[in-house]
Amino acid sequence: RSSGRIQGAIRLSWVMAKAWGALVAITLLARSVQAASDHRSFHCVIEAGGAGFAWKVVAQTGTGSGEVMMEGKIAAVHVANEWWVTPPPANLDPESTHGDAKLLEFVDRKETTGTDDIGSYIDVEVQWRASPASTSPPVLWETSCRAYPVLPHEGGTAVVFSSGFSGGATDTAVPSATADDGVLSHWPLAQMLHTNLTTAVSWEGEFLGPTSGLSHGVAGGPNVFYSDMDPLGRTTTPVVASPLNHFKVASSSHTSFDGSAVAWAPGTAGTVKSLPAGFKHSWLLYSPEMGAGVTAAVREYGSLLQRLHNTSRVDDITVEKLQYQTDNGAEYCFCTEECDTKLLSVKTALDGLADTPAVASLSFQGGWWKNPKLHTAGCAPWCVTSWEANATKFPSGEGFKEKWGQPFQLYAPYFCRDTPYAAQWPMLDSNTSLPGCSAYAFKTPEPDSAEAFYTWLMGYGKSHWGMSSFEPDFLHQNFVCVSEFLANASAGQVWYDGMSAAATAQDLAMQWCMATPAEALLALSYPAVTNFRVTTDYYYGRSWDVGRSSLLAWALGARPSKDTFWTTNQSDVAVELGGCPAGGCPPDHSAAGSVLHTLIATMTTGPVGFSDAAGRTNGTLLSAVALADGTLVQPSRPVTAIDLTYGSAWTATGSGHGGYVLSTHSGASAPWGWYVIAHQLATVFQPTPARDLYPTPTDSTRLLWRVWDGTGARCQNNTGLGDGCASQTVPVMPAAVAGPDFYLPTMLVGSVLCPSGWGLLGDLTKFATMSTDLFSVVECTAVGLRIEMDSFVGTVPVTVAAGPRVLVLQARGGEVFDLGK
Repeated sequence: RSSGRIQGAIRLSWVMAKAWGALVAITLLARSVQAASDHRSFHCVIEAGGAGFAWKVVAQTGTGSGEVMMEGKIAAVHVANEWWVTPPPANLDPESTHGDAKLLEFVDRKETTGTDDIGSYIDVEVQWRASPASTSPPVLWETSCRAYPVLPHEGGTAVVFSSGFSGGATDTAVPSATADDGVLSHWPLAQMLHTNLTTAVSWEGEFLGPTSGLSHGVAGGPNVFYSDMDPLGRTTTPVVASPLNHFKVASSSHTSFDGSAVAWAPGTAGTVKSLPAGFKHSWLLYSPEMGAGVTAAVREYGSLLQRLHNTSRVDDITVEKLQYQTDNGAEYCFCTEECDTKLLSVKTALDGLADTPAVASLSFQGGWWKNPKLHTAGCAPWCVTSWEANATKFPSGEGFKEKWGQPFQLYAPYFCRDTPYAAQWPMLDSNTSLPGCSAYAFKTPEPDSAEAFYTWLMGYGKSHWGMSSFEPDFLHQNFVCVSEFLANASAGQVWYDGMSAAATAQDLAMQWCMATPAEALLALSYPAVTNFRVTTDYYYGRSWDVGRSSLLAWALGARPSKDTFWTTNQSDVAVELGGCPAGGCPPDHSAAGSVLHTLIATMTTGPVGFSDAAGRTNGTLLSAVALADGTLVQPSRPVTAIDLTYGSAWTATGSGHGGYVLSTHSGASAPWGWYVIAHQLATVFQPTPARDLYPTPTDSTRLLWRVWDGTGARCQNNTGLGDGCASQTVPVMPAAVAGPDFYLPTMLVGSVLCPSGWGLLGDLTKFATMSTDLFSVVECTAVGLRIEMDSFVGTVPVTVAAGPRVLVLQARGGEVFDLGK
């Protein structure tokens, strides 16, 4: 990065008039003494005063002229039940421009330079005054634009917009605002974007759901602006726009306050009724070094946020070991009686299945708790009355824990209206009249009692059920269906803080389910939250669709979680058992689909939890997932969609490849192998390493490619490497064929080939053949290859390329090989 950073002096210049009523033009420019041609830096240009208001973010490359990336001519805020806006240009009638809105009065501006946790900056703050008749004293609104020409760690450039009230504000709620739309402040209010930023992808709603276009409302998240013609960043560079704090009340509006069209309109949620003194809401624009694509931009943005929040994650057995699950789509999720006996029959069958990895924990869901109104009107889905065993479903009660004999992941989304816990801890009622909340009648702890309540609940789960991990569900509904959370700027965060603090105190990990991007951002500061569900339930189909949602989870330092799956086609019994809807199973529950689901679950780096009926498990398929003791063998980062798929040409009728192509890699400080997965392609596709792999291999990197088959049959010991085992030519990935194999995936594995002709192919029986769960060091030497096995129990076959030949070793955990000497 150092060659692309600005080195030199920052010059601050501004032109200003003396009195209110004259134009105050504040221009912030950075000049580089030795600016590299491939680095661009962001700067703020603001005009404020009696002659009008306008702002721009300008990108300057080297010593060339700047380009306007986005701009606007309005800033607005809702206080004292009225909209207040910045003065329009002098040649425009204020009423025709802003309708019934009142005009803000320019107060002051400050220009400063300095260094904060992000980096060295140039900042301009403009103060405005709203003087409503109902409020005394007047309300001061501070807006600022802080430019970071170059970030010391990430290497890109950034701007932070901030809007705040040093003295607080009241009556801020916008009558028309909902959780889905509307803000109380418009800073920034972008009315125009650069032509290279007119395409956007974002994340919005449950499961960190990806969306084409901008996200809106409190369920929205970061937006990535880029060029549709070049999502790889070869000639243009993406820009990520995101809230930087107050994540649960960060929102975005479809239009400006007066209904006019906008390009981007973030702000504090318009449902918030008042703001405390000192409240300051900030929004980030981040752009990586020139030439970076969507994946790199999002990853660097996430790295910046992780750095600012000191993000870390606790150890979690659910992301380290193989798991059996009972979530929606599991064969026994809807079991109604003698469920303990049925689940124990699964364990017995698994224990007797030869050469199958051990299951290390149980994700215990399926409504095992007391709730006589589990699926009746007036009761939110899966709500908990009491966290005690349902005697009809689990006659053995807590004795089931002893019989299963492994740690449990327990589940609790919210609590039924009749829960006895409400007599012990203050609780809030959901508001079923809110949009999208009619089916969600529940109780939840008040923010100030959340930590105490969850400390008790989690302690109960540990002592009574052997809980090692906790899964709260319906997190989106837990927020948007509670009026107090929408109306108060901090109540939601206090509630989440309490749950997180309780988990940390109890030494528990958490998976958050049905979470929105706002929860993922909030969890930057929660070590206990290790993973997020990023797919819908297996029950409904399409839970293999992880490519874009995984990108956000990974960028924010968490593991994506694909929902449960079967290892064989069990459609013949699933409807009766409850694993599929009455009308039949989704088409991706086929035998080919089982391979796809198992592969994708493994390559997310998140939990791998299958849910077969007793006696229906494919042990060979699970052997590709984990070692004999259940230790998962996974890549070094979650599998994500390749950048090429973000362009509209990918799905263009008649010419696009369609389908799904994802990639990931294995390696420590640098990759020593990549994986490319394709499924449901409309036409054949041949990956290009420099275009489709992340991190991008260097120009000098040579790769050996092979098609994964799960056996390594073409790579036998002392056979020719070129006899069908591997080649430096990238294979072509086939189009999907209609019929039973439609969902069958193809995976290519590319291994670094050393100058000596040696290269690691890995354990060819595993999906992640070169995983750091198997190999801690893989490095080229002057004469060959050095391999250090990671610490694990047992022996695995390790295949290497030895010049033109194939060599297969039997390697123990911790063993070291210096090959080629």
